[in-house]
Amino acid sequence: MNHLKVPKSIRAIANTALFIALFSLGANQIFAQSFSDVPPTNPDYAAIESLKNLQIIKGYSDGTFRPAQAVNRAEALKMVLLSAKVQVDPGLFDTGFPDVKISDWFSGYIFVGQNLKIVNGNADGTFAPARQVNKAEFLKMTEQAFKVDLSKYQTAEYALARDIVNVSDWFVPYLNYAKTMGIISPTIDDKLEPSKNLTRADCAEILYKMYIVQNGGETQQFLSTAEAKLVDSLVKMNNNDLPGALSSAQDAVFYTDNALKNEPDSNVTQGASLISNGFEKLFEAYSAANQNDAAHVKSLLQEANDYAAQATAKDASLQNLSNQLKTLAAKLSN
Repeated sequence: MNHLKVPKSIRAIANTALFIALFSLGANQIFAQSFSDVPPTNPDYAAIESLKNLQIIKGYSDGTFRPAQAVNRAEALKMVLLSAKVQVDPGLFDTGFPDVKISDWFSGYIFVGQNLKIVNGNADGTFAPARQVNKAEFLKMTEQAFKVDLSKYQTAEYALARDIVNVSDWFVPYLNYAKTMGIISPTIDDKLEPSKNLTRADCAEILYKMYIVQNGGETQQFLSTAEAKLVDSLVKMNNNDLPGALSSAQDAVFYTDNALKNEPDSNVTQGASLISNGFEKLFEAYSAANQNDAAHVKSLLQEANDYAAQATAKDASLQNLSNQLKTLAAKLSN
């Protein structure tokens, strides 16, 4: 594969380009602010408000949510089970773990999680309920609780990200599914950070996206996959791989077109299709620039900008993504 040179000014903007709004059929819901420390400008606002309204999460008595607060394994499991609507009866439960007392508030959640094979203990026989949960663990809990079919994600033909080169690692199927469905996204330098310790906001975002994917049907799965492909295209552009970026954008067009066939009257599917086409034209313009075809570059950039404008007219939640496209297009035209 040829790697075409991306101007440094373009790459600098790409570092801010991963603020992708989730293509969600429920994205137009309007929420009243519930927590004093989670204003509408918070990037996790929709996730936190949605889960609060679903009674999956709640705040503290002082009116805060504390989005940056660490989440331990017991707390994480409770959030996951509530999100997946797994019933946990009150009472005293003997889990068999030496570090989980029958009287602990979380013993019932761990007991149910064990029986459903959502969680298991550590090699030393403990559960470590107070240890902060990391991304790989949380994704495993979540996907097991939602009974995700991972048969297609057990192996990966290539490294999932720059920091996951061993495709036989135990967590690969869970991260493979989550990345494919747009539940998690790589950083701009192509890392998935499986060992990253999660905050309350991090957990809320993952559960929100999982809930949407699992309850939105085939159309939502097409949209979530398209979003993941757009994120991948921006990562590839940042790594000077314009052919790869164009290929991923074309994949996004494919998936949004399928979503559009399912729900042609939806503003969300129409907007997602338009913005995906816009990024395809943008990367075609970069390729044309490398061929010194100035006339073609100009026409392609005009198409990209037109798609961006039409996308936000259909779905205002795409404004940020549209602005990123327009900014990148402007840099290329200068």
